[in-house]
Amino acid sequence: MRARWEALLASLEQSVRSLEAERQFNEMKQRHPVLQTFEEPGALVEHLNGRSGDLDEKDAIYGALVRIVQARGRDAPLATSLVWLGLWPGLDAIYRRRVHLFPGHPEELVSDLGDCFTALVEELDFACVQRVAANLVWSTEREVIVRRREKWNEDASRDGLPDESALGATDPIEPEDPPPPSRFGLEGDLPDEEEIAAIRERLIPVLGGDTDLVIGAAIYGQNQRQLGERLGLSHEAARKRVQRALARLRKHLGSR
Repeated sequence: MRARWEALLASLEQSVRSLEAERQFNEMKQRHPVLQTFEEPGALVEHLNGRSGDLDEKDAIYGALVRIVQARGRDAPLATSLVWLGLWPGLDAIYRRRVHLFPGHPEELVSDLGDCFTALVEELDFACVQRVAANLVWSTEREVIVRRREKWNEDASRDGLPDESALGATDPIEPEDPPPPSRFGLEGDLPDEEEIAAIRERLIPVLGGDTDLVIGAAIYGQNQRQLGERLGLSHEAARKRVQRALARLRKHLGSR
């Protein structure tokens, strides 16, 4: 499953090892003093990946590299590779956390992750950012999740929504309407990942193994076919389990 992701890493590593990369890096060092202590690109990557070192200094390095990328000069591709490699541990953690959202198609995660990260580097507004590295990693994960939700919603609009709503709603909420109060005690319209984890924790005692089916339908907008594919069930099995789980959930909520 990780073949394409690991191939990307190998390609990035290769791109910073050439003689041309060393020549460009030497030119970068002349313009950006924060890079001058590093003999060659590999030494910089090793430093950025290391657990030791001053965080402010590392963030200054990332800031210099991002500015080189945004200047779109001849050395922009090298700077892009260095930012990728420096933040690879954080990006790899995103891959491992989110690959379950792409069942059977991990290459789509590689594509989305790459697109989101590259766009964020190119468009980073330094006036709005305190920590370059943390912002890039955090924002990349958020954008990957947003893209996936949009894809699920798009697929759901084509294939048809689940038969019933987990919250028992009968009419769609108009965009200008305020979000309804959460029956799980949470605020907001679309829960973030921490809130989803809290919802899941509350649902498990009621729904058991069907919890992820309900979350997929109610929060991520997946249809029954998508739910079945994601969890290894047939379309019909997913449909029946969703209906039974929703019935148990309504009964539980009605008894409170």
